[in-house]
Amino acid sequence: MKHKYKINGATCESCGEKVADVLKKIDGVVGVEKKIDKSKKELLVEMDKHLSVEFLNKHLKKAYAGKYELEMLGMVEDSNAGSGAAMSSEKEVKSWKDYWPLILVFGFVVLGTLLGMNLVGEWTWILGMRLFMGLFFLAFSFFKILDVPGFAMSYMSYDIVASKWMKWGYIYPFVELGFGVGYLLGWQLLWLNALVALVMGVSLIGVVKSVMNKRKIQCACLGTGFDLPMSTVTIVEDGAMVLMAVWMIINLI
Repeated sequence: MKHKYKINGATCESCGEKVADVLKKIDGVVGVEKKIDKSKKELLVEMDKHLSVEFLNKHLKKAYAGKYELEMLGMVEDSNAGSGAAMSSEKEVKSWKDYWPLILVFGFVVLGTLLGMNLVGEWTWILGMRLFMGLFFLAFSFFKILDVPGFAMSYMSYDIVASKWMKWGYIYPFVELGFGVGYLLGWQLLWLNALVALVMGVSLIGVVKSVMNKRKIQCACLGTGFDLPMSTVTIVEDGAMVLMAVWMIINLI
């Protein structure tokens, strides 16, 4: 993965050299490309694992007493991947083992839904969907909140909102948490479903674009703890949430 950073505090090319020398020594940094001129002070950093900008800045602060500070500008897609790698990726995606964490979480959500309906003593589609969506958002927000910065960086690589406004990646896990609590409490279900349909619908656009372009990227649905490939499974996951929210709106009107 490649991340683009602006170097705050840099005034000349030698500043970029100093920052690059520090970053190259950090475990996980594969390479650093400098782009320093009067109008642009940027670095392109390639990593083999996720390293937060806060982590990188700690190293810079230790080396230069806070003179330089990196500011995240976004992720850069690697355009050098050949067709052979793409074909290999497609084959890997077909393995159910790649989705085992997702299958396991889904299974627990279904089990929780059935137990909840049995506890209440009501077996209706509306209650079932409400419990399922509530537990779904709680479970998925949990994994995202475990590493919010990591999720935000992964999410911005394909989400159309987070790619323009990175703070959305930091906010989104807590939005999902709110959705989960709202469904389980039965809070303002009409407006809640409308908001869920809107948010998940926008998220679905980025997922569809990534899958259609056959981009080899990590799906951030379970945060950074699991290496889930982006595929049609992610489309079904987000699409199902949109459809259930719309269905509940129709039944609540």
